[in-house]
Amino acid sequence: MNLDSNSSMSDLVKEEEKHDAILAEDSSSVKAEIDATTSLIAKKAKEMEQTLKLFERQRMDLHPPSKEETPSYVKFERRPRRVLGDFNTSDWKAGRATWYGGPSGPGPDGMSIYTGSCGYGQDLGNHFITAVQTDGGYDYGLTEECGKCIEVVCVNGPTRGFEWSELGKWAGCQEPAVKSVVVKITDSCPCNHPNEGNKRWCCGDREHLDLSYAAFDQIAIRHRGVVDLKFRPASCKDQGKVVSYY
Repeated sequence: MNLDSNSSMSDLVKEEEKHDAILAEDSSSVKAEIDATTSLIAKKAKEMEQTLKLFERQRMDLHPPSKEETPSYVKFERRPRRVLGDFNTSDWKAGRATWYGGPSGPGPDGMSIYTGSCGYGQDLGNHFITAVQTDGGYDYGLTEECGKCIEVVCVNGPTRGFEWSELGKWAGCQEPAVKSVVVKITDSCPCNHPNEGNKRWCCGDREHLDLSYAAFDQIAIRHRGVVDLKFRPASCKDQGKVVSYY
C-alpha cells in the first residue's frame, strides 16, 4: 500500500469536510439574515397598518357627519339575516356608488340634490335619493326610472375591501353586507357631463349609483368616496329606511 497516497486521500477528505462545514455555516448565516429581514418587514407592515387605522380613526373624529347632516326622519329596523336572501340570485344586481349633495341641497362639488334630472325639485320625499347612470346625455334613458325605489347594501368588492380590489383592502362600508338603505331615483349620472367624476364613474364600466350624502352616510364611510354595492327593487313607502340584517 502506498502510504503517501493514503495520506493524500485523507487530506482531501478533510478538505471536503471543511468546505462542506463552511458552506453549511454560510447557508445558515444567509437563512438567518433572510429570516431577520422578513421579520423586520412584517413588523414594519404591522406598524404601518396600525398607523393607517389610527389615521382613519382620527380622520373620522375630525370629519364626522354633523347632526345637521344626519336626518331626524331616518327609520331604523333590524331583520333576520335570512330575509336578506342570496346576493347571487337574480333579485340583486352588483354595482358601485359615490355620493353627492348636502343638507341645504348642494355638496362640496356644487352638485345639488334639488336639481335632479327627474324634475322633482325639493319634492323628494326625503333626502334618501340617488342618481343613476345613464348611457347618453343628462336625461337619456332616465325617464322610466324616475320615482322608482331601490334597496342598496354596501359590500366589499372590485372597488375596495379586498387585497385584490382596485383601491386596495381598505373597506368603505360601515358593516359590509349587513346594512341597507332604501333610496328613490330622482337624478341621472351621465357620462356626457363636464364633471370629471362622471367621466370616471358613470361611463358604463359597471352599474353606478350616485347616492345622496344622507343615504351614503348610513351604509358607508363618507371620506372613502366610493364603495361597491348590491341593490334590488324596493317599495317607495320604505324610502329612508335603514335595515341591519343579523
